This record gives sequence, C-alpha cells and structure tokens, in this order.
Amino acid sequence: MVEEKTQSLESALWSAADALRGNMDASDYKNYLLGLIFYRFLSVKALKAFAESNRMDENNHAELKKQYTQFLDPNNMIGDIKTREATI
Repeated sequence: MVEEKTQSLESALWSAADALRGNMDASDYKNYLLGLIFYRFLSVKALKAFAESNRMDENNHAELKKQYTQFLDPNNMIGDIKTREATI
C-alpha cells in the first residue's frame, strides 16, 4: 500500500515537473526548481522557529524575528505563495 502511494506520488511529481518545464532545457529548469525547494526549506524552518519563539522570552523572540525577517518576509512564506494567483 505504501509502496503504491509512493509510486503514485513519484509519478505525479514527475508529471508536474514535466508540465512546468515545458520546452525549457533541464539544465536551466534545475535553477528554478532548486530555488523553490530551497525557499520552501527556509519557509518551513522559519515557521518552526516562529512557533518555538512564542515560548521564548521577549528578548529572544525579538532577536529571532529580526534574524529571520531580514531574509524572509513573513507574508511571503511558501504556504502563502501557493494560495495566490499567478500574475506573470
């Protein structure tokens, strides 16, 4: 059952990747895809840190917020981006 779901997920991901890539060369496409994967990693890490910071004292919370919002806008986390309409 799990193996079947894994194969189904893998197939869906490859299909989505092929559809998104279109006529773009794979060597160019990897730059966009790796950037998105890295941005997702940063978003997840920041959201976990924000959740933990709610349990911290005021000084640590402010320092953590300053550290993460220097690079990531809290309004542009990966979850927020996925729900927006594409305006290209």
